[in-house]
Amino acid sequence: MNEPVDLQKALYAPDFRLERHNDLNILIDTNNANWIGVNEFGAKILSNIHGKTIDAMSGEFCEGNGSKAGFDDKLTKFLRKCAKRGFLSNSKVSGKVYDGRKGKIGVKRLHEMWIITNFHCNLRCKHCYTMSRVNSERGQLAGSEIKKIVDEARGLGAEIFYLTGGEPILRKDILDLVAYITRRSKLILFTNGTLITKEIAKMLSVHKERLIVQVSIEGHDDENNSKIRNKGSFNNAMRGVKFLLEAGIVVGVSSTPITATKESVPKLTELIGTLNVNGNFVRYHHLIFLICFGSALKYPFMTLSSDELSQVYDNCCEMRKSLKKRKVNRSLKITNEKIFDAYATNGPKKDLCGAGYTILAVDNVGDLYPCASTISDQKYSSGSLVDEDGKYISGRLKGLWEGGSKKLDDVRGYSVKRRGGEPSDDLRFFHGGGCWYNMKDPEGAFSKEHFFAKTYEEKTLEAIKRAACDDLDDDDISNKFPKLYSYMSRERISCAGARKTLDLSDDALDLGYCICFS
Repeated sequence: MNEPVDLQKALYAPDFRLERHNDLNILIDTNNANWIGVNEFGAKILSNIHGKTIDAMSGEFCEGNGSKAGFDDKLTKFLRKCAKRGFLSNSKVSGKVYDGRKGKIGVKRLHEMWIITNFHCNLRCKHCYTMSRVNSERGQLAGSEIKKIVDEARGLGAEIFYLTGGEPILRKDILDLVAYITRRSKLILFTNGTLITKEIAKMLSVHKERLIVQVSIEGHDDENNSKIRNKGSFNNAMRGVKFLLEAGIVVGVSSTPITATKESVPKLTELIGTLNVNGNFVRYHHLIFLICFGSALKYPFMTLSSDELSQVYDNCCEMRKSLKKRKVNRSLKITNEKIFDAYATNGPKKDLCGAGYTILAVDNVGDLYPCASTISDQKYSSGSLVDEDGKYISGRLKGLWEGGSKKLDDVRGYSVKRRGGEPSDDLRFFHGGGCWYNMKDPEGAFSKEHFFAKTYEEKTLEAIKRAACDDLDDDDISNKFPKLYSYMSRERISCAGARKTLDLSDDALDLGYCICFS
């Protein structure tokens, strides 16, 4: 909640970055992740207010703008609206430098739990960040122990679960695990789709009210898909998608763009967007930003530049719009676009994602990790949930999560706080820095360490401009009086179809969205 503002006292606007879009001036408070859209007169008022009273501002700007009484009324209404939207206060902004999220955000509620059901897989994908474990590990927790972990995670607040691998369909009791989780919770099942038969799809459909199946496909045909995945896997995966759609299951497709597939991925958006099976369509296409770890490090040609990644993203979004305009598929979403729109419309200030806070992951043998991205990196192993016999230790998940793991505590100390030599007005506190694991040094400078920092900045700014100008007629923008036209709604979106944890800090600080896997 914003503190009440007394317009008769000295007034201050926050330091802001000014962006213009057509005739709208967008004032962006980059330190507190907030923005408003005003006309040029409004921007001039807020640029010059600096400790002045409303009477002083009236005297400074009234001349030539009608009667003083009429101008004072318009100015008062404008300043009240700015105050209501957090863009005006009676306090000069403190010079205190933000020193990171550590100690400001606590572990209050778990939101999502990732479970690696097994590491064996029928494919060998070049970008697989778990390849070392896929090649060597065949162990797995008993289904009964996984269920105990699920129960305890629910008790800590988890609303959504993810089953991934390896290839989860290779696990003999996978349908039983799906049934158990979906009785009370939402589940996203990750698969390469090649092993989905008509019979498996039919059995999964029993749980379709709380189930999403996300199928990994990397190109629009076998030639392009096989640049990452096994030859022949494309047709098998597409057949699996069709079986799932035929069974009425909610289906999404994910792709990890690399240099070799950057032209193909948008064509895949079109392909899955035109797929119609008995009136059922693929619901979304999700672009996974390459995790530069594991097998991907063997193939330096894989990693896109930020410019290339942005272009793939733009082309996929344009294809989605084209499908809608052609009335081919009006429901297909590019999930990344939804996430960037969320950055532009919901507060408060964000600092990295929920790894170790609202997100946890457990591997195939019961070891705990801060998130799925880290699942093959032993330096982030945060303790075992099971005993020597593979039996779950009751209360162990809660104990490690609440403070019993130094590794989790270390991750919670990572931050995108601004460091020496970094931009002072970038948008890091809107997008939160994206995937911290893609920073070469997770404790280093975001703008210098993150592989895709430029993409996050560009797409967040585009989303802010889109939100500020939504349903706004440029012809209506007048400069006769100061006026506020749009503002950051600061409403939360759901994450993977479940409620996102509300603000976690009294200091208006929260965690960003996991854009890698959402």
